[in-house]
Amino acid sequence: MSIFTDFMEQLRPNKVEFFIIQFKKNIMPLKKVTYFTFFSMRKNQTGALKYNLLAISLIAVSLVTLIWLVMPASFSTDLSLIGQGKPAVAIIYDVDDGRSQKLMESFNQIRQTYEDQVEFLVVDLGAPQGRQFAQVHATTSAGAHFFSSEGKKLLVVEGTHDIDALKKALNQAYGI
Repeated sequence: MSIFTDFMEQLRPNKVEFFIIQFKKNIMPLKKVTYFTFFSMRKNQTGALKYNLLAISLIAVSLVTLIWLVMPASFSTDLSLIGQGKPAVAIIYDVDDGRSQKLMESFNQIRQTYEDQVEFLVVDLGAPQGRQFAQVHATTSAGAHFFSSEGKKLLVVEGTHDIDALKKALNQAYGI
């Protein structure tokens, strides 16, 4: 017998085989088969299974956290922030209007530059609060309303999703 077969024979009585992904080696035809499993542990090493499950869980949690951190932050829908001491831009959004989506994407691209100075809010026309806002401010989808820190409407921009035009509107409304 080879050294490998002797080694495997010593392990066999204490082995618990989890996966039947194995290499078989016939030592004597029809008499004996030695198994080498892909993933196995001894009966007295139950901590190994816990360690492997812990490692897999840690990897999964790390991936989810990484994805969460890479994703852009969402816009707030809390319209009560208008007039609370920080200038606000209320972006009108209608799920059925492609212009609204383009406007949101454009504001998302420039938001990081201005978010310390301006609160970016979404007015969802599919929600009751959004429909009420649209009635009070007589607005349609794909527009943006610029409010002062006291809640006074300064400017309304509709129909554009050009980034330069939005930057110009921010500069015109807030001097930034």
